[in-house]
Amino acid sequence: MLHRISALTRVLNPLRLTRYARSSTPLDFETPVPIDPAENHKFGGGLGFLRLSRRQLTVGTTIIVAGFFGVSALPAIAAPSGPQAAAQHLQSMSVNVPVEPPVVRDGFAITHFTPVTWPIPASIKMTSDYGPRRAPCRGCSSFHEGIDWTPGAGYPIAAIADGVVVEAQQGGGLGVHVFIQHNIDGDIVTSGYGHMQRGSMNLHVGDVVGRGQIIGRVGNTGASTGAHLHFILEHGSATFDPWPWLQAHVNS
Repeated sequence: MLHRISALTRVLNPLRLTRYARSSTPLDFETPVPIDPAENHKFGGGLGFLRLSRRQLTVGTTIIVAGFFGVSALPAIAAPSGPQAAAQHLQSMSVNVPVEPPVVRDGFAITHFTPVTWPIPASIKMTSDYGPRRAPCRGCSSFHEGIDWTPGAGYPIAAIADGVVVEAQQGGGLGVHVFIQHNIDGDIVTSGYGHMQRGSMNLHVGDVVGRGQIIGRVGNTGASTGAHLHFILEHGSATFDPWPWLQAHVNS
């Protein structure tokens, strides 16, 4: 900064002393500049400042120039503009609107489905559905409390799900049959399998069976008119239509 001021002083001094530029008389920095009264009157006394000594003029000029460069050298502080300024402005605004507390989710529950399968492959057509009917034989019910498949004598029958045997009989109206209790997605359901071949079912009350385990074979025992599987589903002691339930729950 100082070397700039010195350079400007060397430039400005000759400009202010132009009237002596062509004179051979040595310059005197202590003597006031002579003023012609006529010229001073012509300019309304405005040349009175030239009565100052050249040294005073030089010092004054140096101070002014130094002040100019000092101000211009100050770092500029730019006001924020554009999106940043808009964001700051919005952040400073206060709106009297109630704010709902954030929703905190503490995790997601995992639902476990009980594996369920068909007792007879779904590709085998059902031959008798659930509900009222004409009794097909003496001793047969006029309300069919299950559904029937006729895949052929000796066809293997599978347990629909894991469960515990609650009834196992070798005779009666259902012939050779077994009832198994299951917990299906928290719902207690009992499945029954009737008219199986003699000697094909060897389960006892309390036995634990697994889904898909072969529990017997299709037969014609009990009140039956031919080899078929009579399949039953119960809630408590009440039967219900197994077909829509199987369609909704079979997943393996």
